[in-house]
Amino acid sequence: MSTPIDPSTTSTSAPTGLDRALLEWLGFDLDDVAEWWAGRESWPSPMRVLVDDLALRGVDTVDEMSEQDRHRLRVADRVSEVQEGYRRRFVTGMRRPGPGGRSVARHHDERRL
Repeated sequence: MSTPIDPSTTSTSAPTGLDRALLEWLGFDLDDVAEWWAGRESWPSPMRVLVDDLALRGVDTVDEMSEQDRHRLRVADRVSEVQEGYRRRFVTGMRRPGPGGRSVARHHDERRL
């Protein structure tokens, strides 16, 4: 049996497709992020890039954020939640296909009804 990949310890030399798209949507140049993050083990999450950018601009509280920054933060937070949910369910192997291709947890939930 193989050990599932732990995404928190996996080093990557480039952002994932979703991270790349989100970084670009948030207004960051990927070359600038690569230069800023050079020498570290893996790419930062888009949320980390956004929070560090806000800190560099001296924004310490939500009250100090522009409406655009608040919107960017909400979107990055939601994408992070979705990615973490995906990692928990599929990458780490917590949800394996059950009967008929459904996840085991879903199959057991349906049986309880």
